[in-house]
Amino acid sequence: MIKKYIPIVLLIFTTSMLSAQLRLGADLGGKLGGTIEGEDMGSIGMAMGFSLAYDHMLTDMFGAGLEYQLGRGSDAEDDESEIGFTTVYGVVNYSINEKMAAKLRLGYSISATLGSEADEIAKPKGGLMYGLGVAYGINDNLGLDVGYYNNAMTWEASVWGESFKAEYNYTRLQAGLTYSF
Repeated sequence: MIKKYIPIVLLIFTTSMLSAQLRLGADLGGKLGGTIEGEDMGSIGMAMGFSLAYDHMLTDMFGAGLEYQLGRGSDAEDDESEIGFTTVYGVVNYSINEKMAAKLRLGYSISATLGSEADEIAKPKGGLMYGLGVAYGINDNLGLDVGYYNNAMTWEASVWGESFKAEYNYTRLQAGLTYSF
């Protein structure tokens, strides 16, 4: 029964594809802040990292996307851990004029990592992701994308017989180069 609907779904998917976009983003000015058991830990600066994303627009205004952040470390010299997220999100695209658009991304980080050592003692879980940005089309295929993004993450750990829960927010500015097709 399901097999008879597959061609219909594929037809809707391919005919509704107005555009798709690949984005290579450099994450600048990142900060990682958090709380452990409700107590503020402050924030630390993060090193520049890169993100790869794919946005699939279903209409002129709405779409869905997937972003993968390559691991990035902190600015602290003695910290070798890295963080990264894989996020699924919805996209709202509002055209300002022919060349510019405002973008809103809202989704969920389906996976998160704190790096190999921390992930051995902690069980990281994803969380809410949101972002607000502006896109500028250089030509029909190439563009620039600048935005502010926030990824949330929680993890539970057990160290020396004590269990605790931590919540983190990773905020960053992202400057990206886009290719639309």
